[in-house]
Amino acid sequence: MINFLRSNRARLFFSSKISKYLLYAIGEIILVVIGILIALQVNNWNEREKELKHEHNILLNLKTELQDNLNVLQLSITKRNQQLGATNLLLNSIRNSSGKNDTEKLDSLIGLSRYLPNFEARSGVIEEIINSGKLNLLENEELRKILSNWSGDLEDLRRKEDGLQDIILLQYNPYLAKNYTLRNSDDFIVQELWKNNPNLNKNWRPSSHSINSDVTPENVLSDPELESLISLINLWAISSQITSEEIKTKMNHTLEIIENELKTDE
Repeated sequence: MINFLRSNRARLFFSSKISKYLLYAIGEIILVVIGILIALQVNNWNEREKELKHEHNILLNLKTELQDNLNVLQLSITKRNQQLGATNLLLNSIRNSSGKNDTEKLDSLIGLSRYLPNFEARSGVIEEIINSGKLNLLENEELRKILSNWSGDLEDLRRKEDGLQDIILLQYNPYLAKNYTLRNSDDFIVQELWKNNPNLNKNWRPSSHSINSDVTPENVLSDPELESLISLINLWAISSQITSEEIKTKMNHTLEIIENELKTDE
């Protein structure tokens, strides 16, 4: 078509039909411009298709990672609920006489109170999205905001879990080792935490319990220092649990957003 216009343009030019020559020249320019615009439009459409496919893959990977994290978080929440229940019972036993002579019950409650149910989140997909600049590929503004704040939410929970862990490892355990015993509560932890683990060899742990006639549950529970330590554990566990529940709510909401975005892509 363009070659045809060019030949006509030359013929009209040499035949002195200037007005028709100008019209053909303008027509040729318009055709070239239209061709360029169509090419750009096709290219933009192809790029848009690539971006949508990329976004779809990102959403699928995000969904998998968040679902895995949600399962891990729920497990830590369940364990911490057991810890909170144990600290409540221990504090109630300190305030009244019930259960003060039940050594087995005391050992199990101490074992539960020594749990360290920390949330170890997987963040590979989210970090890759943010660090590589792919966050802008996600069209949903709320989703982009949630992912941008993800590391801050985790850091908030980590600080609280680290505070709880320090109290247990640096104060609570040393106190029990000095004034009571860790062996029986350690036995309980092994039995409860790893009872369904196929890799646990029962021969790794002796079946007999520690017997210390000089220490009784009543004497231990009467110590104000123990009460203070258990109260601290309870306080920090509550703080960690509140933040965990908040993160759980955000994760469920994020999964709902992702599901809606994936449905839109279909």
